[in-house]
Amino acid sequence: MPELPLSVITVTHNHASYIGRCLDALVPEVSRIGGEVIVVDNRSDDDSAAIARQYPTVNLRINTQI
Repeated sequence: MPELPLSVITVTHNHASYIGRCLDALVPEVSRIGGEVIVVDNRSDDDSAAIARQYPTVNLRINTQI
């Protein structure tokens, strides 16, 4: 049976003080096994999205529906 790829999704709203540390831990481990990290930003007013953009392998999605 082939291995399934792993997708880790984290949702953020005004968590600039945490998202960098979260991605520092997630990205290397998930990348090592060939997975992907997706960050969904719920229209943060802080630098959460800007921090996530600093990680080139992270798939950043901005939620415009809220």
